[in-house]
Amino acid sequence: MLRALILTLAFVGAAGAALAGPEGTWLTEGGKSHVEIRLCGDEYCGRLVWLLSV
Repeated sequence: MLRALILTLAFVGAAGAALAGPEGTWLTEGGKSHVEIRLCGDEYCGRLVWLLSV
């Protein structure tokens, strides 16, 4: 599920900014976590860097 979220964020972010790549730190929908997207060789990798603890 996290992989699907990361891919969705990467493609939605890229569609919104045609010249910018998906790399960077993204706030997830709902604001409960931050995901860092970066280039890992020929592919993009994502990792959870912050999670809201309730």
